Amino acid sequence: MAHTLRLVPPPLLWVVVEANPDVAATARLLRTTGLMYRHLTYKDNFTVADAAAGKERHHQRNVALGHIEHHRLAGVVLFAGLGDTFDLRFFDQLRQIRTFGAWPVATMSQNERKVVVQGPACSSSSVAGWFSMDLSNATSPVAVGGAGYGAAAARPRELDVHGFAFNSSVLWDPRAVGPVPDLRARQVPGQFHPVTFHAYQTY
Repeated sequence: MAHTLRLVPPPLLWVVVEANPDVAATARLLRTTGLMYRHLTYKDNFTVADAAAGKERHHQRNVALGHIEHHRLAGVVLFAGLGDTFDLRFFDQLRQIRTFGAWPVATMSQNERKVVVQGPACSSSSVAGWFSMDLSNATSPVAVGGAGYGAAAARPRELDVHGFAFNSSVLWDPRAVGPVPDLRARQVPGQFHPVTFHAYQTY
């Protein structure tokens, strides 16, 4: 990831979140990248089962979002994994996002020999819903959520966080996207709570 980000024209801020025991080694690595970064840590303990269930990843994202909101870091937020692969032109497209942007993401499973693509179903510049397609079986697209897909699909299942990005101002400025319910009172520790974007504009 560091090698990729070094090729992206500035400004760019890399927010790295990890558990305390890994701090020293990561700090040494980050200092050699030449990138502008924020290195955040947490003391919470997660079991192997928690990590496998994604609870630690959810916590890391919440730590990053809290830092961005607290310091009001202006820019486009992208959740990137260390194993992700990017075309550098993708970052040029990210800079054009004014509120929210989404794109299809392919997930490959070697054991199950499956290739699944999830992504937004768009109407003009708005996300009207989401689809999922199993390319390994050449199946038809299946709607997984959105206003345009009927009452049964009104609540989409969990979406891949690598398939969207948003302007950080939505975290502290309700006027950026219109009325947004306060999610803080309903947050459950260890779960990821992004703002619900599917009804908003993608530009």
